[in-house]
Amino acid sequence: MEQKRAKQALVVIGSSTGAIDVLDVLFADMKAENISVVIVQHIIKNFIHRVAIRKNKNSGMTITVARDAEQIKPGYVYFSPDDCHLLLVENKILRYSDGDRHNRFKPSIDILMNSIVLSPNKQIIGIILTGMASDGVRGMVHIKEMGGFTIAQDPATATIDSMPKRAIATGCIDLVATPQKIREVLLTFDKTGYLPPMAAKPP
Repeated sequence: MEQKRAKQALVVIGSSTGAIDVLDVLFADMKAENISVVIVQHIIKNFIHRVAIRKNKNSGMTITVARDAEQIKPGYVYFSPDDCHLLLVENKILRYSDGDRHNRFKPSIDILMNSIVLSPNKQIIGIILTGMASDGVRGMVHIKEMGGFTIAQDPATATIDSMPKRAIATGCIDLVATPQKIREVLLTFDKTGYLPPMAAKPP
């Protein structure tokens, strides 16, 4: 079946232990005008702003910490604040959400990913990277159920492989890939509007 071309993509990333360096591989010197990226990174409190500032200096995309009620824009990468959950409203508006820890974490990857809705005019791409425990696993299943394309970091390249391994075990993952390959998938989509043929099925 011929793949339908999408003009833009919403990329939602869940990351934890060891992922700061992986995010450098994904976004350093990257210029992408047709994708918006939202990231939940498990991190020690009060450090996420420093991470965003440092990464913004080395990327062709604008990397920042999400503001409440902010509308996402193509070419931007938004980190969740480190003291609240982050939601997407209609895949467009970022909203803060208070509440208890979920899967031991606040912000929680699952809470962000589970806020994704069906989007016929925008390609949804869910990515789960290195990390401990299972936050994000249910969220990746949800993204797949919403018609999204799902990518897990190759556990062999992960500092802690629990999160990608558990996501893969659900059967919901479309592609298992190294960080460099994930970067290539995003760049290919940004330029062509297509997920590359190599990404049609997991290896």
